[in-house]
Amino acid sequence: MHICFDWDGTLARFEIAHEAAMRRSRTLGQEFDPAWLKEAMKTDKHYENNKELIKKYTGVTDERVQTSMMTDLFRYHYLGVANEKKDEVLFPEIKDMLSSLKQNNTLSIATTLRQDIVDEVLKNLGIRDYFEYVQGNNPELDYTKQQLLDHVIDNSVKDKIEPPSYMVGDKKDDVDAAKARNMKGVLVTWGSHQSYEKADYTANSVKELEKYFH
Repeated sequence: MHICFDWDGTLARFEIAHEAAMRRSRTLGQEFDPAWLKEAMKTDKHYENNKELIKKYTGVTDERVQTSMMTDLFRYHYLGVANEKKDEVLFPEIKDMLSSLKQNNTLSIATTLRQDIVDEVLKNLGIRDYFEYVQGNNPELDYTKQQLLDHVIDNSVKDKIEPPSYMVGDKKDDVDAAKARNMKGVLVTWGSHQSYEKADYTANSVKELEKYFH
């Protein structure tokens, strides 16, 4: 089978992105309240604050350029945090689960995080070859989770590989994207959401998730 995973909050600890976002805010000259930022990151509400700071400092008014500058800073800090906390990037037991699953399955990633961030972290962790496709966003964050999952599906069809039949994530949009393509949507509870009625299956631990696919 072909299993597609979300990245942040599913395979990777949310704390890595949170710390990177905190460092970005400091670079932009503002210290966000950590608790507020944690909640804001669940809906990308903090983006407007970042773009406003960039506009104020640079005078750039084009929102796509602001977004690109914002994600450039995030990339710099995310890779820095991931390098510092190399052994803590993935949730416990995730690497063992992926190593086991890849033996008899095709694995991919669809994430709204920039692709060049995830590719680099996967290489540094020595697990890039676990995944057939890593489909992430561009610097302007143009793509939705649905579109990114569609890219994985389209590439699979083009390469004559079985398209994904499962989407595993920690957010509602992961499950919604799966259901829109007649796939099974699996929600993990160690990320942003603890429940979602549309999920076909809810995993409360990595062991439970791995068992589901065996």
